[in-house]
Amino acid sequence: MAERYVMDNSVLMRAFLPDRECSDRADKVLSLVLTGDISVIVPKNAMHEFCGAVTGALRKKGRPVGEAIEAIRKFQRLPIRYVESPELIERAVELAFAYNKSWYDMYYFAVAEQEGVPVCTADEKSAQAIPPDRPCRIVLLTQFPG
Repeated sequence: MAERYVMDNSVLMRAFLPDRECSDRADKVLSLVLTGDISVIVPKNAMHEFCGAVTGALRKKGRPVGEAIEAIRKFQRLPIRYVESPELIERAVELAFAYNKSWYDMYYFAVAEQEGVPVCTADEKSAQAIPPDRPCRIVLLTQFPG
């Protein structure tokens, strides 16, 4: 059975925008997803978050709209399981208050907590700011196995 992870957009963005730090590592993770060696679970809003981030990043760089659309199409083809529930949304609010973090970031943690899997992130600064009593294990992209 494939190992399961919640992947936040800091990882996913690096796989689709190759000029970012650790993009080679993110490519490796993406390959593992595509071969079925790992499975990815994300909150339902991850697609919208990804679309907004890709559009903003490529627009700022003066890249053509077609490049953003192609990245979004590739993202949509990934074998990702999307989850959402009122309980997850509320849990993310609780975590945002508890850790003084954004609801968006804590939604990934709420999903990981519910699923009993780690969160993989490339956002080392944010990951280090969350106390050890966090609800789930964090795997930094730079330390991702494989």
